[in-house]
Amino acid sequence: VVPADGIWLCGDSLQVNECSLTGETRPRKIDMQEERQDMLKGSTVIQGTAFVEVTATGLNTEIGKAQAAMNEGGPDKSPLQKSLDLVVNVIVFITLVIVAVMLIVQLAARKEDVHTTLLALVSLVIAAVPVALPIVLNVTLAVGAQKLAQEGAIISHLSAMQDLSSMDVLCSDKTGTLTEAKMTIKFEKIWTSVKYGFKRSDVLELADMCISDEARDQNPIDIAITNAKEKLKKEGQPKFLDNYDCTQYYGFDAKVKRTSCWLKKKAECKDEDLPEKIHIAKGLTELVLDNNVPTDPGPDHWTVDDLEEISLAVHAADKVLGRDAYKTVAVAADMDGKGMKFVGLLPMKDPCRHDTAETIRKIRGRGIRVKMITGDQMNIAKSTGREIELGS
Repeated sequence: VVPADGIWLCGDSLQVNECSLTGETRPRKIDMQEERQDMLKGSTVIQGTAFVEVTATGLNTEIGKAQAAMNEGGPDKSPLQKSLDLVVNVIVFITLVIVAVMLIVQLAARKEDVHTTLLALVSLVIAAVPVALPIVLNVTLAVGAQKLAQEGAIISHLSAMQDLSSMDVLCSDKTGTLTEAKMTIKFEKIWTSVKYGFKRSDVLELADMCISDEARDQNPIDIAITNAKEKLKKEGQPKFLDNYDCTQYYGFDAKVKRTSCWLKKKAECKDEDLPEKIHIAKGLTELVLDNNVPTDPGPDHWTVDDLEEISLAVHAADKVLGRDAYKTVAVAADMDGKGMKFVGLLPMKDPCRHDTAETIRKIRGRGIRVKMITGDQMNIAKSTGREIELGS
């Protein structure tokens, strides 16, 4: 966990998870090539090691300033409280005017006793000013808060109920509120290269085998692949999993934009249909298809078989998945040195919560408009809006 705000100076290309600060599930890259090189307190470094210059600590950090601003200001007055304050001020003003008039009439015109007159005017002020109104209001709101608590609602302060009752437009963040804030692979959407006879399960298995033990529970994409693989193992017997040992591995790098590994079949595996050696790569589609150029900084280079034919099909599938808000990870494999073949595309996205659409319908039924706020791409925002019946 990053303990202070700072600026990246030198070192590895970092993968930083800022979900707790921004709500964005995808990690942010920080290195010399990126426009932003700042790091914020509260974020988590999930990959890489670097030297960072500390620029702010404690309450001087961005998250510290935000927390201090919340504590200093306190909750704003609700519309009801503002209306009641106005009513009280008007009543007090009218009462003072009446007291002034009665004082002049009683003492100057009627020559009444000063003590008796002042006693009557004080009684009038006490009776006219609603000093118990705030207490009655808070008790009423407390009863309402108790009823909401019985329905499972958490009330942070009583004025929130008044704000809720006067709301016309509800603006909601997408990640973690409308969605589950975790990447998920939809098995039925996995695109496979039929030309080479690969199955959806093959794509998932080969992608999972190209994950190091260190990254398996850190990177959101690798976590999604691991979860899908575990579900696959429960439903049937895997083809490649548990039958190979990794002999060489190159992790993901911001410049290379892919991961590569070399596997060797275990001696105890007696399945003769399985290849003895497998070279697997997963990552950015363009670089998995073809990275055989002098300027590529990667440790290994290749061009997939039948590049021209297969790239047309891959880009068409990628475009269709993109319209449905899926991010894709490409997978390719070379079995026993027979050439790198494109295996398929793994589609993944942050799924909507199961109750989001129903909740939005109920809110709209109260005459409240619902708006979604997100920093994602337009196609992802539109697809999410359609899925939760928010519109596009």
